[in-house]
Amino acid sequence: MFSFKRILSLVLVLSLALLVMAGCKTDPDPVPRFGPKVTGAEFSGTWKSSDDEYISIDISAKTVTSSFSNTPSFGMDSWDWKGNIVGEVLDDMSLLQSKWGYLIIEVTDAGLGSTEFPSAYSAGKYLGYHWKNLTASTVDGSTQYKSGSANNGGMDSAAEAESEYTADNGYFGMSSTYAKQ
Repeated sequence: MFSFKRILSLVLVLSLALLVMAGCKTDPDPVPRFGPKVTGAEFSGTWKSSDDEYISIDISAKTVTSSFSNTPSFGMDSWDWKGNIVGEVLDDMSLLQSKWGYLIIEVTDAGLGSTEFPSAYSAGKYLGYHWKNLTASTVDGSTQYKSGSANNGGMDSAAEAESEYTADNGYFGMSSTYAKQ
């Protein structure tokens, strides 16, 4: 027969096991973090850098289009690409206005490339776009680049892009200031 002590011990052990399991949470897809953190009104629009790069961002449609055109300073004829925003990482998810962040972008159209970068990105690859110092009229930003990195052309998954493309990992050392058009 079961004694009261044995039943009480079994209940305590099962309760402890349930508490331990309840505390172990996993996030199967940590990348999609959309919300009102990157305000569409301020961030959405067409932006132009001093190097004549244009980037059009539509937060509500979750799309990005980037193009260089006749940019001799980079030795390029032209270079363009399009993508869908699949996630964002912000400096502090609890803030209503973040000071910086990353957009994770899936390339949907790799464009024509350029003389120097004939196939810089491929459709289906994931990029990182780092932004900071966002105001109503300017933003500092860049896509991922790290000298000598084999991953400059994109990653195979959004989770890999989020993990790899960070300033702490040596990417985004060069950025441009864009003026809203």
